[in-house]
Amino acid sequence: KQVVRGTWINQCKNGDRISVEGTASPILDDKKKIIGFLAIQRDITDRTEEEERIRNQNKELDALYAIATTVSQVSGLDQILRQALDIVLDLEWIGGGASGMLLLSDKSTRTLRLVAHRGVPPDHPCLKTNPVFGECLCGLVAQHGDMIYSENGWKDPRHSRSWTGMDKHQD
Repeated sequence: KQVVRGTWINQCKNGDRISVEGTASPILDDKKKIIGFLAIQRDITDRTEEEERIRNQNKELDALYAIATTVSQVSGLDQILRQALDIVLDLEWIGGGASGMLLLSDKSTRTLRLVAHRGVPPDHPCLKTNPVFGECLCGLVAQHGDMIYSENGWKDPRHSRSWTGMDKHQD
């Protein structure tokens, strides 16, 4: 029998979901029995989407700040790149604690040189032999110049290299 205030998700008749904030007040009869509710809601979808965009932007800025701090404190490029990779892989929106590799591209030889890695299987072929442009996921990025996102890189069928324990895919 109290007023309820809050924010929640409502589903519209057309199936759209919107964020709303509002209050719901009970309507009581003479005997203090609830006979209905008076609800007042306001669509705050735009506001919540903008807040989420700002939160994500702040996370990216935090990562860039951490990388800039690393660059200012560390003298060797390899150590800077290793720490930068750790910072990026720990980003919550990437999955926090993700695995990955950082490779530098050599356009003259059209190869990639591994400079840092974390969580990569020890028999991963990129740890032993530099991939070439167009080969495997890393080489596809270098060849096309576009980011590739993979939910599970270890099972991604775009790999052209494989290692022990990896699912069979391309030959």
